[in-house]
Amino acid sequence: MKKKTDASYLKVLEKRLLESEKENKFLRLKAEAFEIAIQIAEEDWAASAV
Repeated sequence: MKKKTDASYLKVLEKRLLESEKENKFLRLKAEAFEIAIQIAEEDWAASAV
């Protein structure tokens, strides 16, 4: 019985890890998008200040 419980627990942990990795990837892409948006805004602001 212990092996089945260990296997079930391992499966749950693997699922949580996969979900965390997906969320991590999404958050990295979101951060990159914000950085690009800020860069564009700064360039637009610098261009309009001239």
